Amino acid sequence: MMHKALNFLVQAAAAEALAGEQMRELAARGYRRISNKHGMLARIDRPDWVDVLAVKLRRAPADFYVPGEALPAANWADFYRRMCSGDVVFVEPAGLARLVPTSDWDPVGYIP
Repeated sequence: MMHKALNFLVQAAAAEALAGEQMRELAARGYRRISNKHGMLARIDRPDWVDVLAVKLRRAPADFYVPGEALPAANWADFYRRMCSGDVVFVEPAGLARLVPTSDWDPVGYIP
């Protein structure tokens, strides 16, 4: 009986390590956590995302940039991931999504 329990623990640890590696891979591809409860990850899915956001919100693309900075403000990248991205992944169990960085104020933009 003890042997079976130990074997189960080894298998569970291996599955957890594999899941952690998969979550790191998703993070490297630009995915960020947008929901803890539902295990949702999303990424910016197009290089012209600022232009898409400008049209959707009826604003000029320049409105999304911090004066003097080359990248859009991080809160707009978060908004795009949560509201406009077509590249959303659901992770099961949802707790695994916590291994991916949160979208909040994350400046990571489009990664091809």
